[in-house]
Amino acid sequence: MKRIIPIVLGLLLVAPAWAHRLDEYLQGTFLSVDPDRVTLELSLTPGVSVAPAVMALIDTDRDGQISAMEAEAYTRVVANSQVLKVDRHRIPLEVTGKLFPTPSDLRSGAGVIHIGLGSKTVDLAPGLHQIVLENRHQAGLSTYLVNVLVPESKEVRIIRQKRDLTQTRMELEIAVGPLPTGPAGLAEASSEASRWPWWLATASGTGLIWFGWRGRRG
Repeated sequence: MKRIIPIVLGLLLVAPAWAHRLDEYLQGTFLSVDPDRVTLELSLTPGVSVAPAVMALIDTDRDGQISAMEAEAYTRVVANSQVLKVDRHRIPLEVTGKLFPTPSDLRSGAGVIHIGLGSKTVDLAPGLHQIVLENRHQAGLSTYLVNVLVPESKEVRIIRQKRDLTQTRMELEIAVGPLPTGPAGLAEASSEASRWPWWLATASGTGLIWFGWRGRRG
């Protein structure tokens, strides 16, 4: 719930930003970091001009439908296209959820594919760590947006974040461990709070209303 509230507020503030170009495959990713796990929430929205190409990637038997096996196979393709590294070591990702639109919604440009991915257990010892995420899925068709959620755990703090121009790659520097007490700790907490308005604007710009499907994914 802590993550959902700021996303909802941001989306209400910048609703017009939901629109995306009809000739692009919009891939938006939210990344979240816990002391023992990294998770991804992807929302993939093909514009109407590229929807037939995306549908062809999914509907491999060409019957015009999206079967459970085809949805599972495409989810695996997307998962394998995500490169997650923690402290320079690649971390395997497993599927935690998926939700596919109807074929008609997908072809109309209104359908959104939701995919949840999670790392296997990672051991983030107290101290500084580097996390790198690359999205390599369908680069020729796509536009990308990526952001990191405010950590739920007080043990994790985002120190620095950097994206490339295409937003296919994000680098994070995080600190794990209790927040220092005294003036230094207060200064760090103040610095983190000052980044919230920027985070809200960026999150709302993605148009990723993933909170509605998390309870229904399977």
